[in-house]
Amino acid sequence: MMLVNMKQEPDRKEETMPYGDSAYPYGLRVCLNDEVLKKLGIPLPAVGQALILTAQVEVVSARADKELNGDKEIGCDLQITDMSLEAVGADPAATLWPDAD
Repeated sequence: MMLVNMKQEPDRKEETMPYGDSAYPYGLRVCLNDEVLKKLGIPLPAVGQALILTAQVEVVSARADKELNGDKEIGCDLQITDMSLEAVGADPAATLWPDAD
């Protein structure tokens, strides 16, 4: 699967509210609490650490809007239903076969 960098152009950073210091659009931040980290079996990662997130999502909302000035906007909301999280550079064999010797 190819990964697409979601970083915004510098002139669009005002759309990141409430995370105004982020270069990425609002809504792309995933917040994990202690319970979720325990379910995933990972300790609290260090700030700046790179992780790989694999997720199954369910579309919970889809919309297409047309404004009076003719502008169009489409979008959808995705609910993560299942996920895994691992450190970048993790051994792929250990990820695929965690119980192997």
